[in-house]
Amino acid sequence: MPDTQFFNLSKPNVLNELPKIQEQFLKTGLATDDEEWKDTVFYFLFKFYNRHINKKEIFLNKSEKDITKYIRDWLRKDLEFCGSFIVNCESLTKDTEQEGYNDIIFETTLWNKGKSYFVFECKIIDETKAAITEYVYRKPTPSKKTSGGLYRFLISKYASGKDFGGMIGFVLKGRAAEVINKLKKRISELRITEDNITFGELTDKKLLEKKIKENRHTFLSKHTRINKDTNEITTPILIYHILFDFLL
Repeated sequence: MPDTQFFNLSKPNVLNELPKIQEQFLKTGLATDDEEWKDTVFYFLFKFYNRHINKKEIFLNKSEKDITKYIRDWLRKDLEFCGSFIVNCESLTKDTEQEGYNDIIFETTLWNKGKSYFVFECKIIDETKAAITEYVYRKPTPSKKTSGGLYRFLISKYASGKDFGGMIGFVLKGRAAEVINKLKKRISELRITEDNITFGELTDKKLLEKKIKENRHTFLSKHTRINKDTNEITTPILIYHILFDFLL
């Protein structure tokens, strides 16, 4: 049965020419560039969502952990996906309040000899200030050390050494369009100062109006960031934001 086209689902060149790419990689070690692999990741995420429009009963009253696990399991069973990627989650790290199950990490040996990957932090999101704060940045306290989804990219805890990452918001109540407006406002005002270093600001506000493959309920943001281990400014990071509206 064809997908309901909420997201544009044009197949990327990597999938169309995967046998040739595999053969070339085995012979030369050369791989396709980041943009082609990122397009392939978006293809599978959008494919998942298109297949689950009007199936909100699967996701309502579920936790971030449960929804993210469902997505990973679905991808692993998709024959097209299995021929090109593996999908993992963040392993348990010290000084965290949870086991990192809320992540989706796309990897393949064909992408920069297995050294590149695309990590997404997942959050249940709605129009409330509390949910927007948890998605972006909440000032840590002694009792609660974690500081919001986007923040983990801004301190190089996620996507360290990479210049891109992603956020997926699961909309289980409210209006997705209003959620995006509030996220953009919060992100545009973001400015974090820790240990006399300021970071997290946007490097290009125009990116907030750009969409992924011209798909609605998506936008981009690019931020200054630090290496938390050294407390030094490092390369900016581009974040791809995707909202899965499970209320449709």
